[in-house]
Amino acid sequence: MARNIRQSIGKSFNAKDLAGGPMLLTIKDVKEKTFDDDNTKNVVIFEEAKKQLILNVTNTNILCDEFGDEDVDWIGKKIELFQGKTQFKGKLVNCVSVRVPKEQ
Repeated sequence: MARNIRQSIGKSFNAKDLAGGPMLLTIKDVKEKTFDDDNTKNVVIFEEAKKQLILNVTNTNILCDEFGDEDVDWIGKKIELFQGKTQFKGKLVNCVSVRVPKEQ
């Protein structure tokens, strides 16, 4: 079976990881992580992938709307990561977007 080599680079998903199509993943845990600039973000850890998803405001709101505001309610839920688009510095760029599959 083919293996995505790019997926082994870095610790978090980026848009290039999803260029081959969406990924269906199961949430294993949600942790708070503080980065070098003392910025704290929520990070989703998956059962099927080594990489994590650093949540932005949009993706956080999508998951809260679907699963509720308590992180423990997210555990075991499936989400799909896909390459979306967002505005960044006045340009439309690729980003990691989330959606919930129709059947859980």
